[in-house]
Amino acid sequence: MPQFTPFVIPKLTITAVIDILAVAILIYQFILIVRGRRAAHVLTGLWILGLIYLIAVWARLELLRSVLAALAPYTALALIVMFQSDIRRMLSRIGRSRWLGLGGQLERREIVDEIILAVQQMAEAKTGALIVVERESGLRTFVESGVPLDAAVSRIYCARFFIQAARCMTAR
Repeated sequence: MPQFTPFVIPKLTITAVIDILAVAILIYQFILIVRGRRAAHVLTGLWILGLIYLIAVWARLELLRSVLAALAPYTALALIVMFQSDIRRMLSRIGRSRWLGLGGQLERREIVDEIILAVQQMAEAKTGALIVVERESGLRTFVESGVPLDAAVSRIYCARFFIQAARCMTAR
């Protein structure tokens, strides 16, 4: 008669809990970055190719399996090239995040000061502007339809952008 061996759960330690939390945070951040972007479609395509590979192995389709196996090593490099802007955005988000409450307040205050200075300069030039600041509700829909500048918030950039746009509109 075969013996039944019960499933043994390893002892849960503090390091195991930290490890699990770190992996959960990374997965969550990855999902936030991928959701609603073209990356989701590419990752779906990769999952389908992986499923096709498993079916090829199971059905002993050697040519298909060998072609997919030959392409596999280049997948990581292709993903890095395709998603370099998303990877840069993710690393930037990690760098900007507030670790234990540090850094966020000072950066926010500097941004607010720069916007106030730009608005004062535009008021003197009698230039109107629509400035939207993201807080709790996301602006991803609007940001993706615009032109990314990848620039720090600065009085000079804000004022020049709106003043130049106003001149272009009145010249028409």
